[in-house]
Amino acid sequence: MVLTPTRRDWEQVLRELTTQLADGRLYDCDLASLAQAMATTFAALERRMSLLP
Repeated sequence: MVLTPTRRDWEQVLRELTTQLADGRLYDCDLASLAQAMATTFAALERRMSLLP
């Protein structure tokens, strides 16, 4: 079962993803969809950060 990370979990989850990418532990066939999901996530982060004072 996959649990939804809480706000406290995200940094570690993203660090683990980075490590697995760097180590080649993700299938090549999954990289395009992962890249799209990450681009969407980064765009949302940029929008959110633009609202900060």
